[in-house]
Amino acid sequence: METLGEDLERSPQGKRLNREELLKDMLLELKEKELQDKREARELMAAQREADREHMLALVQSVLKNIVDLISLSKKN
Repeated sequence: METLGEDLERSPQGKRLNREELLKDMLLELKEKELQDKREARELMAAQREADREHMLALVQSVLKNIVDLISLSKKN
């Protein structure tokens, strides 16, 4: 005795539905992988931007300190 699932697999329409479902599943998996890759890339870029900001802040602080030191020295003379 055949089950309904086996009957659907053997019918052309059932195979078509299964093929369409498989294609939809494959497309969904591909889209999920693409989103994951984009998310990872965004996270890496965000970390790089944060490091760049910290470096720029340290550089600006260093330059400002040197300017203040120069002004202090010029006032002493």
